[in-house]
Amino acid sequence: MDAVQRPLYILPQVKSRAIIPKIINLLVLGAVFYLGVLLNLSLLEIDPRVNNLILIASAMAIIFCILLGIIIAIIKAGRNYQFYRDRIAIGKKQILYREIKSVAGKKGFWDKLFQTYRLSLDNQMIIKNIPQTVNIADYIKKLIDYSSQQPF
Repeated sequence: MDAVQRPLYILPQVKSRAIIPKIINLLVLGAVFYLGVLLNLSLLEIDPRVNNLILIASAMAIIFCILLGIIIAIIKAGRNYQFYRDRIAIGKKQILYREIKSVAGKKGFWDKLFQTYRLSLDNQMIIKNIPQTVNIADYIKKLIDYSSQQPF
């Protein structure tokens, strides 16, 4: 696999589909965790100063985790799927066309809301956050057929 090979096609992810559900998930989990801390502290008889210190420390830890999760989601949403002559790559993960036996489209709750879909490639790689206006499944099938006819 040539390092200077240029991709035939670059497919960007729908960033709002990748980021917004992650933010909602992180906020809900953070709230549940904080409520758990509040419940545990109310059941224990702790000095009020220590109680306040624990609440502040747990709130800061939750905020840090939420911000870190948002930053990671933004970085992952910025990655594009790159289609080469012989493989599909995103970041360091890649799959060769000759290894793909089936391409299955799926739609979840968030996909319906953001008008996107995802493709499962033999359960080895999932191409997520694809806009509905792009029919990438047919393109992948053609690349698989082309790759099976070419000696590499």
